[in-house]
Amino acid sequence: TTQHTKIIFDMELQLFGINHKTSKLSERELFIINDSNQDNFINFFQGEFGDLIESFCALSTCNRTEVYFFGHPGLAISIAQKTLEFLGSSDSVKQGLYFFDGDEAVEHMCCVASGLDSQVLGEQEILGQFKKSLETYTKLGVLNGQLQRLSEEIISIAKAARTETKIGFNPLSVSGLSLKIVQEIFENPAKQKLTIVGAGQMAISVIENFYNNGIKNIHAVNRSRRLLEINDSFSLVTNHLSRLGTFIQTTDILVTSVNSPLP
Repeated sequence: TTQHTKIIFDMELQLFGINHKTSKLSERELFIINDSNQDNFINFFQGEFGDLIESFCALSTCNRTEVYFFGHPGLAISIAQKTLEFLGSSDSVKQGLYFFDGDEAVEHMCCVASGLDSQVLGEQEILGQFKKSLETYTKLGVLNGQLQRLSEEIISIAKAARTETKIGFNPLSVSGLSLKIVQEIFENPAKQKLTIVGAGQMAISVIENFYNNGIKNIHAVNRSRRLLEINDSFSLVTNHLSRLGTFIQTTDILVTSVNSPLP
């Protein structure tokens, strides 16, 4: 019991990741932990490092992927290397990695959750994405103990930062900015037809934002057919990319969110 207690107290918060400041989009796409590989990632992480860590979770958004864990000091570099190997990421991704531990890790997580570390300062989506990630890993039974308690405190800090300061006074997230432009152009945006090209997280964010602001005539076009569950009251099935020409002729607003070497 004494030895076990000592191990717990020797553990500290550590994190590693890449973001829009340290890497290109093509590199970030090689280091993603989402619904498609989340279960495999959890099995890998528990299998490889279960005896060395108390708790862990991961956050992946359009602009970042980060892994947070409570473990023995000095583990982050070796864990990051094995994680990149597990994901099949290239050496170029390794060059963009950053590492934080202790108080610096706490400060970084607070900046991420509040939107201070975002590409668009103070953007709205990140706090929801941060909370959803924590809820997911908690339900899966791998986020608990010290990391869970600390994460709850970080969410409270981020909420306070957004409530008590003007960081979100003029939020210009990508989805928010596109909606703002549409509202400036059209006298009655709710009457317009919207077509989204793409079906990734950014496209879903745009659709949800437009839908919540009264634009209901929405269609999506994608390389493959997918069901997009936007929220509890709205979902849609994407149309094949071959139909893009037809949709362009009748749409009022076209938003593209796809990987392409050309505009």
